[in-house]
Amino acid sequence: YVSPETDLWNREAYDAFMKRIARFGDIRTGYVVNHFEGAGVVRGDFARAAILALLFALLIGWIDLRRIRATFIVVATAIVVLPITAGLMAIFGWRLSLANVVAIPLILGVAVSENIHVLQRARTFAQEHFPGALRRTGAPIVLANLTNVIGFAALLFADHRGLSGLGGLLVVGMIVVFVVIVILTPALYYVLHDRKPAEDK
Repeated sequence: YVSPETDLWNREAYDAFMKRIARFGDIRTGYVVNHFEGAGVVRGDFARAAILALLFALLIGWIDLRRIRATFIVVATAIVVLPITAGLMAIFGWRLSLANVVAIPLILGVAVSENIHVLQRARTFAQEHFPGALRRTGAPIVLANLTNVIGFAALLFADHRGLSGLGGLLVVGMIVVFVVIVILTPALYYVLHDRKPAEDK
C-alpha cells in the first residue's frame, strides 16, 4: 500500500510518483494506484461512450422528428458543442477526470433535447420558420439553460476539486449549448431547407 507525500493535484508530481512505484508491478495498491488505473479505463472508454451518445442522439432525433435533415441538424450541433467545450477547457487549464467526465453525456443530452424543441416548433409554425420558432422557444430555452447554469455553478464552491471541476465544465457546456443552438441551428436549417412552408408540413 503506497501513499504519496507530494500534492497529486500537480500533474507533474503525479506522473513522477507513478513512475517511481511502477517497479512494484501488480503488488502495488492504494487510493492513488486505484485512481490511476481507473482513469486509464475511463480514458479508454471515453471515445466509445461519446460515439454511443451520438448514436442515441441520432436515433432519438429520427424517432421524434422523422426528417433526415432535421436529424442531421440535431447530431451536427451536438458534435460541434464538444470541440468548443474542449477548447474552452484547454483555455481554462482543465482536464477530463473521473469526476467531471460524466458531464459530457449530460451536455450532449441537453443539446439534443433543446434542438428537438426548436425544430419541432419550426415545423409547427412553418410559415414563420426560425424567427417564429425562436420567439416561441427562446425564452423557455434561456430559462432552462439559466436554471442549469445556476444549479451547476453551486458546485464551483465545493472544496473537492473534482466536484468543483465538474461544476465548471457543466456551466461552460450549458452556455456553449445555448450559443450553438441560437447561432448554428438556424443557419443549418436555412441551408438545408428551401424555405418553402409546404416542405415542413
